[in-house]
Amino acid sequence: MSASKETSKDYRVEKDEEGRGFDLRLFKRLWVYVTPYRKLFFLSLVMLVIGTLLQLYIPYVSKNAIDAFMMRERHYASAVEERADYFRIEEGLWIKEDVDGAFSLIRKDGRFVLTDGAISVHLNQEQIRSLRADDIQGIDSSVLLLLILLLSVFLTNYIQVYYSNKMGQKVIYDIRTGLYRHVLKLPLRFYDHNPSGRIVTRITNDTENLNEFFTTAVTSILKDILLLVGIIGFMFFLSRQLTGYAMIVLPIIVLATTLFRFFDRKAYRKVRTRLARINAFLAEHLSGMSVIQLFNREKSKYGEFKSTNHSYYRATLQQLTVFAVFRPTMDILFYIALCVVIWFGSKDFISGIMTFGTLYAFINYIDMFFQPLRDISEKFDIVQNALSSAEKIFKLLDESAGSETDFSEGGQKVSDGAIEFEEVTFGYNEGVEILKDISFSIRPGEKIAIVGETGAGKTSLIGILTALYPIQKGRILIDGVSIDDYNVHTLRKQVAVVLQDVFIFSGTVVDNVRLFDESITREEVVDAAKFVNVDYLIQRFEKGYDTSLNERASTLSAGERQLIALARAVVRDPKILILDEATANIDPVTEAYIQDAMEKVTQGRTVLIIAHRLSTIRNADRILVFHKGRIVESGTHNELFAKNGLYTQLYRLQYELNG
Repeated sequence: MSASKETSKDYRVEKDEEGRGFDLRLFKRLWVYVTPYRKLFFLSLVMLVIGTLLQLYIPYVSKNAIDAFMMRERHYASAVEERADYFRIEEGLWIKEDVDGAFSLIRKDGRFVLTDGAISVHLNQEQIRSLRADDIQGIDSSVLLLLILLLSVFLTNYIQVYYSNKMGQKVIYDIRTGLYRHVLKLPLRFYDHNPSGRIVTRITNDTENLNEFFTTAVTSILKDILLLVGIIGFMFFLSRQLTGYAMIVLPIIVLATTLFRFFDRKAYRKVRTRLARINAFLAEHLSGMSVIQLFNREKSKYGEFKSTNHSYYRATLQQLTVFAVFRPTMDILFYIALCVVIWFGSKDFISGIMTFGTLYAFINYIDMFFQPLRDISEKFDIVQNALSSAEKIFKLLDESAGSETDFSEGGQKVSDGAIEFEEVTFGYNEGVEILKDISFSIRPGEKIAIVGETGAGKTSLIGILTALYPIQKGRILIDGVSIDDYNVHTLRKQVAVVLQDVFIFSGTVVDNVRLFDESITREEVVDAAKFVNVDYLIQRFEKGYDTSLNERASTLSAGERQLIALARAVVRDPKILILDEATANIDPVTEAYIQDAMEKVTQGRTVLIIAHRLSTIRNADRILVFHKGRIVESGTHNELFAKNGLYTQLYRLQYELNG
């Protein structure tokens, strides 16, 4: 493209934007993607609520088991002879459980003793089991209930995690697919100002951040909040006074969490920026490794990478320091709260105000209380990062895709291949005109060459003729119809372009010729390859047309790539063919093959040749000479040479340089 075109791109460092803690607008846009799967979301939410309530109930069941069957004080009435429903302890002593009874069961010297103060009877294990059969049965029932609760918690958590992850994966699949579909429809102007690495980051890293947000952060935060509310509710139910004592550390927890969020956000942002620099550095320098080695720059580049890597290392240490302070702080606060509960709870237990089961349950709830606090603080990073990624994704989705709404073909088709430019003005950037008031016409089947010095606007002509860029002024007509009235996909199917720098995709030879279009048969690919003289080359490959090529096509020469590009054009049988100097930098033998292929390919088609080597276009029907964005000369080679104008100067200069 023209040298005047703006090429300033920030490949190395992306602007570090401040993320938002909460943005209702972003949540609403994200919810649009959740809506199709709201059944999965609500099912996951229901399972989360049920699982959390069951989890909260477990310490309370333990409390009831302890107080009702293990620590409950029991009294017994006595009789000296056998009575109905009385249990025989020894000869002359029969007892029955009675709240007003004189006998009580105590533990003394490691054994159970039944005593009324005056009489003490030691009980053996069989007597204890018989006497406390209902307690043992109650404990069995409590343990069974606990097992059922634990199993239920497992099942509800499994269902909740499975369906929340399933929903998250579906949402991310839709976002990533929609994002790539949108990227395919963006005008080429967008790619001129946005590096490919940034776009790849949007489709991969940023969507993955949202994946973690949907599958982990949302449900985890909801569960943590529900746990906190439920725990405080159970604690108040068990003992308001002890709850008040335990909440003494709450202001310190809030302060510690706030400080952690502040410092961790700064540290995390710095880590993310430093990591982006490493990725950008590696992507750039691995691609240019041959240049680095040829010019002996290994040592200096190693130093640059070492400095960049050390910067990331220091940023990571800063983030680790924040976590190293926060986690022990939360642990200390937990133990302080635990000590407070044990201190006051033990006194209440000794005083008979509180049962041991209540104290045990309270300690369990204190332990449960701190876990969601840690989780919420750490999940804040995920939310922060996800919202930042969502903002960038939606910013890309908001990029205007122009008039292209889908990938379907239809509407007006190119029939003859006549081309007409009417006072066309074009520039990549506002106020900078590359082509100025260009007017010319090409008859169907005519071969036209475009020549001119670098920056004259030759290559820009390809972009506007294929509707890759919109023009600012004038009209471009194909078969008398403005290109604005064509479906772009239908138009581009009838206009084939063979560029000087041929891009080879990862795939087989067949895939690269038909560009993964399954509607083109293998036989058509083989015929096209034979037509452009590339069949001999392909047959030399070990697997022939099924040989795999990598995206850089390191196994192919420039000429061989050009022949494959010509086969691409032929297999689609276009009405208009544009050749961007297909013979530049080609060895004489391959050039002969390409010249022969071009002679056959151009027959019966309207052809535009962007010429850099003027000797290759002497047989063109007409030659248009561009200079500073305008057509300054037009005619055949002989006519232009006779004028002794710009074309003659260019031709002689090139001849002298090549001579």
